[in-house]
Formats: sequence, structure tokens, C-alpha cells
Amino acid sequence: MNQLQKEVYDNLHIVLGFVSDKKLEDVLGLFPKKAHYYFCSPNIPRALNVDELEEKAKEFDLFGKKYSSVNEAYKYAKENSEKKDIIYIGGSTFVVAEVL
Repeated sequence: MNQLQKEVYDNLHIVLGFVSDKKLEDVLGLFPKKAHYYFCSPNIPRALNVDELEEKAKEFDLFGKKYSSVNEAYKYAKENSEKKDIIYIGGSTFVVAEVL
């Protein structure tokens, strides 16, 4: 998040998913409220359900849409972003791995 604060961009798009054993209370407060969120679940047995992620994110004033897969979330982030925007993919390294 420190690096994102140093970047220059028009809009921030965040593709976000976690595993179920992550303490979201410790992590979600680090994310910026002013961003477009694309909630998803990595394709692994330990994945946090996307509905649970969306509900927990609302508690931290993080709002967005749910997607059925990481690739679908990333696809919509790309479609909704402009040249001067940034797309951040994270939460879990499993989410990043699915995009790579």
C-alpha cells in the first residue's frame, strides 16, 4: 500500500481475494477507500468465499462487485480501466498467481 500511495494515477482498480485463514480485520483496513474493487476467490480449497469477502469489506467502507473467478474479476478491471489508471491484484498470492 505504501508503494501505491507513491504512484501517480487517475483511478485505482483492485482485484482482491483471500484464503479463508487470513485475519481480514488486520488487512482490510490497509486498503484505500477510494478505489474500484473487484472481489473474487482464488481457485483453491482454502479460498475465502467471495460473499464473505464482500460483506467484511463493507465493514471497512470498501465497496465493489463480486466475480465468480479471479480471471473474470481481472477481465472486468481491465475493461473498466483507462490508460492512466492502475490495476492492483492481491490479497493472496494465489490470486496473483492465477493472473500470471
